[in-house]
Formats: sequence, C-alpha cells, structure tokens
Amino acid sequence: MNDEAPLRPFLRGLLMSLVAIVGLLVTLSPVAPGGGGIPMPDLVFAIACVWALRRPTGAPLLILFALGLMSDLLTGRPVGLGTLTLLIVTEVLRGQTRTLRDLSLVVEWLVVALLLIASIIVQHLLLWITLAPAPRLSDVLAAGAVTMICYPAVVAVARYGLGLRYPRRRFIVTPLGTEAAQ
Repeated sequence: MNDEAPLRPFLRGLLMSLVAIVGLLVTLSPVAPGGGGIPMPDLVFAIACVWALRRPTGAPLLILFALGLMSDLLTGRPVGLGTLTLLIVTEVLRGQTRTLRDLSLVVEWLVVALLLIASIIVQHLLLWITLAPAPRLSDVLAAGAVTMICYPAVVAVARYGLGLRYPRRRFIVTPLGTEAAQ
C-alpha cells in the first residue's frame, strides 16, 4: 500500500498557503511602487486564481477561506467581504478549468480580470446596501488594475517556478478511436 497518498493533498494545500502568505507579505511591504502613487497588487487573489485553475484540488475552500480572512484582516478591508468574493471567484474558475485549459493565457487573463471587476462591484454594492463606509471606487479599481497587470507574472512564477500546469486531459481508447474523456 502507498502511505504517501493521503499526505499529498495536505502538502499541496500547505504549499499554496506558503506561497499566498509570501504574496500577502509582499503586498503588505512598506515599499510602494512608483513612490506611493501606485497601489500594491492583491497577490493573494492572483495566487488563489492561478492555483484554482491549475491545481483545483490543491486549493481547498478551508485554506482559501483562511487566506482570504487573513488578507482582509491585515490589509484593513471589510472583514469577510473579500473572503466571500475570493471563494466565489475561485469556485467559478475551478468550474471553468476544463474550458480555460485549451485557451490562451490572454483569454484566461481576461476571464480573471472580469471576475475581479465583478467581485469589486459586488463588494461595493454590499457595502452600499449595508450603509458601511466604502473606499473610493477609483482606488479599488486602480488596485484591481495593478493586480491584473501582475497576473501574468504570477502565472509565470507558478508555471516555471513551481511547475503548476493545467490538469491533463484524460483520453479513453475505444474500438472506434481515441476520445477525450475530460
């Protein structure tokens, strides 16, 4: 019997957690690009999206919840709101893994950008409905734009530094030929 099999998902989740914590520390670093005029990217969001697409089983909801909550608490955002939208976005991406693996990085980038914009709008609508103070929409959209500019770099680090690729297609050999199962 193989004793290492149950340990693999735990190690994948641990690796994702460590990479996301490093991303959070970079986001929280006091060094602002461009002398303070440019906001820092939300690297936890970008890392979670890349991981949900390339290792859907390696990004469990509990770990994403903990990382999102930690990110909300440390960055001063409304607690739980960013976590909620992070979980929704990663679940949508996890469901689209089969579709996006056959398309280019540009299409993936656009899908993630649209989901980020949708999550920003949902967050602002929820803050508006609850009459909670909300940051200026222009500031949040600028941070979202910086996050999307950094997304290809996060993909490159994940792909070439960590070896994260899309899940492979499985093929079934039938008497009539080879067919893609997934």
